[in-house]
Amino acid sequence: MNMTELPFNKFLRIQKANECTDSLLQLGDSADYLNHLGTVHAAAQMALAEASAGEYLLQQIPELGRDFLVVVRRFEAKFRNPLKGKIFSRAKMPLEQVENTHQQLQLKSRLFIHVEVEIMDTQGITGLVAKVEFFAQKQDTPHGSS
Repeated sequence: MNMTELPFNKFLRIQKANECTDSLLQLGDSADYLNHLGTVHAAAQMALAEASAGEYLLQQIPELGRDFLVVVRRFEAKFRNPLKGKIFSRAKMPLEQVENTHQQLQLKSRLFIHVEVEIMDTQGITGLVAKVEFFAQKQDTPHGSS
């Protein structure tokens, strides 16, 4: 699964980051994303954060995209600074959580997974930090398949 190909993310023109090597996804510099102050709208930043959390999750734990139904359960955001222009995302999970999630996927049919995301501009200014909690549930294997 490619998060940039989801209909809503395509509509917003969320793309893979191509300028910042440690970034995941980006939104271009467009008046379409601005608020009444001329800075990047909070909703645009949150949409990029949610897509980035999903992208990162699938990179770290690819079997989630095949065997599990995964949805956002909770989204916590804190806005730090106004952003202008093109914005980028970074995401992370503690290594222990990635390893623990791999183990839990073998034992449980459902679990909660947390991803931390940061949204920043080309100057490296952080506009948003978010914690995205996903609910993942193992999908039933269709009858007759092996």
